[in-house]
Amino acid sequence: MIKKLLTSLLMLVGFAMYAQAQQDTMYVVKEGKIVGTFEVGKDIDGITFKNPLTPSLEDFVKYGDTKVGLKSATAMSMYGMTYVYISPEEGISTDYKEITSGKTDYIMIVLPDVMVGDDIDLAEYSKDEAADEIQIYYINAKDNKPYAGVSSYDFASEGFNAGNLKVWVEIVDDLISVEANLVNKDTKKNTQIAYSGKFGVPTIDDNNSFTVDGNTKKVNSAYYLAGDDLVDLYITSGDIDNARELNKCFYYAHIQVPVSALDGRTIDLTGKDKFLFEFVDNTTETTYTLTPGNVGSATGSISVKQTGEGTYKVIVNVESFGPEARNFSTSYNGEYDIYDISIPNAYGILDKESKALNSAVATLKDGLYTIYLSSKENVTTIEGMADADIVIEMPEVFMNDGTKGFSGTEDNAKVSITYNGKKYNQASCGSKNDGANAIGGNVKASIADGNISIDFNIYSIYSLGNASMTGHFGGKVTIVE
Repeated sequence: MIKKLLTSLLMLVGFAMYAQAQQDTMYVVKEGKIVGTFEVGKDIDGITFKNPLTPSLEDFVKYGDTKVGLKSATAMSMYGMTYVYISPEEGISTDYKEITSGKTDYIMIVLPDVMVGDDIDLAEYSKDEAADEIQIYYINAKDNKPYAGVSSYDFASEGFNAGNLKVWVEIVDDLISVEANLVNKDTKKNTQIAYSGKFGVPTIDDNNSFTVDGNTKKVNSAYYLAGDDLVDLYITSGDIDNARELNKCFYYAHIQVPVSALDGRTIDLTGKDKFLFEFVDNTTETTYTLTPGNVGSATGSISVKQTGEGTYKVIVNVESFGPEARNFSTSYNGEYDIYDISIPNAYGILDKESKALNSAVATLKDGLYTIYLSSKENVTTIEGMADADIVIEMPEVFMNDGTKGFSGTEDNAKVSITYNGKKYNQASCGSKNDGANAIGGNVKASIADGNISIDFNIYSIYSLGNASMTGHFGGKVTIVE
């Protein structure tokens, strides 16, 4: 789904430039547009040229009976995937944040680098569950929902039964050509995309870069934790809202230096000056840690200069660290947010404003906990919880800080979350006719010494347009006998 792509882009902001032209391809260019292509093939006489599908001279997206002209594009490659954005407006930005800012609708196409230049049969491709996800969407930027399009993961389930995609890229003249045709059982969902012309590429600021093994992005999130003797800095290319989300990023770096070294001095990793360098690769669940005298074959340097309250200039270069001899560098001069990984007591629909939770009351009867959570302060009675924001039922055997979902055993069937007046549980999620239907939900809870810790989720609530609700409360709980 589109939300899945936007979540994944959390880790991809600050893209690398598209770095390699497709080989064995010749283009026919007229007035700055790619109007055709010849592909190198061989017969018994030697090299011949076969003429594939010729791109349309018109740039447009059509879905159902609606047709919109297209005027500009940007493209980039990152971690084996090609990202193409096409806009109905002139001068599309090369900055992901601006493209998805809600100002202008846009087309978003994602496909494996190795398939650029291929004519992809999406119906066949979608049958391979192990294949990388291809995504084709025309998006309403204001609410991040698609007017049209589909992911290869959802191709058949969304009613599509035929389709093709072909993307050509020519680096020399920054030319791109895109053709997509999606056929649905519901003809109103049929989608066509045609674009050929120049495309923009991201630029990298020397004062704002985040390079991992040769792939350069920009720094999009940075955090600091200042102590009396040490300062810790966390830097990532991921576009995240808080430090708790660092583990959602592909990579982040953790740098620690003494307060006495905040004058911009260069710390040699092979020397004796105090430092800590950690590189976290969430894609492989690997953390690389370097400290004085424990750097292996790594070389490099760290420089940190405090330029104001919460502002630092950081330059890091580390080469050949870890068994794989990896390389990392970053340069960032700007503001840092406070590093805080505490979870707020609140609930809400994902990507929307949350509501604080301030009171908790619980009862235990016949092996089943009923937990009331309220946005009101100092509520300590069941009567006071008559208008509780959230009511959760959880079997006592599950109150062990383990995550338990709606589906499963008879005990799982007792797990429920009442939200907005509707009770979500195993039974309600089994019928789309029920007003409390969702894909599912889960609860993680424990009670000890008069305190409760509880996390809860309801996924893809149908009545809310497949939005998900999540929440947390940790603190004092009143147990009512």
